[in-house]
Amino acid sequence: MKRLKNLTKESASIFLIMSPFIILYIILFLESMSTAPDRAEYIRIMTFPFSGREEIGMHFFSYILGFIVSNPLHKLIVFQFICLFFLYLSFLLSSKRNALLKVLLAIVCSLFLFSVQFGIQLRVGFACVLLVFINIGLKKEPVIRNVLWYSIPCFFHIAVIPLVLALYLFYYLNIKELTKSYKFHFLIFIIMLFGS
Repeated sequence: MKRLKNLTKESASIFLIMSPFIILYIILFLESMSTAPDRAEYIRIMTFPFSGREEIGMHFFSYILGFIVSNPLHKLIVFQFICLFFLYLSFLLSSKRNALLKVLLAIVCSLFLFSVQFGIQLRVGFACVLLVFINIGLKKEPVIRNVLWYSIPCFFHIAVIPLVLALYLFYYLNIKELTKSYKFHFLIFIIMLFGS
C-alpha cells in the first residue's frame, strides 16, 4: 500500500513536470492529421464504428467512447492519452528507475510507435502498447490461463500475433531465464517498434 501511495505521489508530480511535453506530443499528433494518409480512415472509424474491415478492437473502442465523447478527433486524442498512460504504467510498474525517465521513455516510445516516418499505424501501435503493458506492466506470463489477456492486443491489429506466439514459444520451451530478463523485454519492445 505504501509503495502504491509513493508511486501515485511521484507520478502526479512528474506528470506536472512532463505536461508541456505531453501537450507538445498531442499538438504534433493533431498536426499529423493533415499529412498522414491513414488518419482519414481513423476519423471514419471514430465517426462510424463497426463500418469498416479493420480489426474489431478499434471499432469497439470507438463505440464505447462514443457514450462519453462524440467528436471523432477528440476520440483519437483520448486514444493517444490512453496509449501514453499504458506505456507510462508499464515503465512505472516494471522499473525502479527515476519517474521522470519513465515518462520520457513513454513519450519517446510513443513518438516512434505512432510515427508516420516508420509507417506505423495507430492500431498496430496501440496493439504493441497493450502487449507491452500485459507482458511487462502486469507481468502476465504467457500461459494458457492468460490467453484472453494476450488475445486483447490481437483484436487491435493482427500484426502482433507473431509476437504473442513468440512469447508463448519462449515460455513453453522453458527459456524462463531469457523471458525474465529485462534485456529480453527490451528486445521484444524493439522488435515491436520496428517489426510491426
